[in-house]
Amino acid sequence: MFDRALRLRDAGDLQAALAQLQQLVTTPSSTDLRLHALAQLQLGNVLGKLDRHADAIAAYRAATDTLPRMEIASVALFHALERIGERVEALCELFRLLTLRESTVCREIFDGTAYRDETGDALELVEQIRVLLVAHRNVQRRRAQPMPGDTVRVREGALERMRPRTLARMRGVNAQTAHLMFTDGEHAEIEIALVDHHDI
Repeated sequence: MFDRALRLRDAGDLQAALAQLQQLVTTPSSTDLRLHALAQLQLGNVLGKLDRHADAIAAYRAATDTLPRMEIASVALFHALERIGERVEALCELFRLLTLRESTVCREIFDGTAYRDETGDALELVEQIRVLLVAHRNVQRRRAQPMPGDTVRVREGALERMRPRTLARMRGVNAQTAHLMFTDGEHAEIEIALVDHHDI
């Protein structure tokens, strides 16, 4: 049913996809919480495309309630809240995520001078988010070898097809290769020698 809903969405039949996803999320599976959270996430995406922003936010929240460490759902909720002007609440969501896990997407969002001009509660949250990002990085740098969950960067000398200088999340690692997932959802197997987990 989930795959059928995605095919309908991709074909542009948003109403039919919506009906399929709503059916999926109202019959939760106690054995596959990830699939249930993915259905809630996709429901939020479809609702957002239909300009039903409050309902989309509710669906994203349901996904993060189901799997609190699900980065993609948390970031979707962040962007949905920002779209309706709920800046502080959006930043609270990323702060919540970072208290639970490292986030490659958050590193990209808060890279450089992004969000430096905030004021009041938003500025305080941005500063706290940056503290958490630094803490995650410092813990990671203390390890001699990267491990799954780490944020890494493909080294500058890598071939262009390996996406040099790009941040990714380590999904798996052995003595020779690293399984990386980039923030756009692409996966790659790359020689461990071409992965830097200190220079982030």
